[in-house]
Amino acid sequence: MREPVRRSAAAPARGTGASAPAPRARTGESIVLLLVAVLAACKDKPQSKPAAPAPSAPAKQTQPAPTPSAPTTPNPDPVTIDEATKLLPPIEGLVVLPLKQTSDQRQVHGTWCIDGASADDVAKKVGHSMAKAGFTALSIRGDEKKAGVTGDRNGFRMSMVVSASAAAVCKAPAHYFASATIFRY
Repeated sequence: MREPVRRSAAAPARGTGASAPAPRARTGESIVLLLVAVLAACKDKPQSKPAAPAPSAPAKQTQPAPTPSAPTTPNPDPVTIDEATKLLPPIEGLVVLPLKQTSDQRQVHGTWCIDGASADDVAKKVGHSMAKAGFTALSIRGDEKKAGVTGDRNGFRMSMVVSASAAAVCKAPAHYFASATIFRY
């Protein structure tokens, strides 16, 4: 009896006509396939937008703003310098800018330099003068550097801003700019 022939994995089987690749060839082929797969995975892909996060709670519904009862358009009637002069309470201080109408003639502006310990001190002094002159709905607010006072009288509103200044003509402390605006409401 004949002994079977031993064949190596690299040797082709007889009669099949096929040749089995060498182990190194398979390893090389595997590396190439792996590289192709890696390169395909690294290929630029179009960026997709991230999905918006789901709201955690329903949005609160807001109520519409209440309709004001007062008219929202300014009074179109002009304010004259004479009317503003008669309306002003006595103001003790140096006139820096005399009363002047705005270009639309709906407001009159003026500026004074008033002595005081602070801006809110001057605003309180002006507010006291306004009260004595018959102004109502007075409001005084602010601090030592900037303050304001407003009040109404006979269909007019006066609003004054008082502020500390470094200008030589009215230098704080002890002197404060006070700018008034008078208009119809």
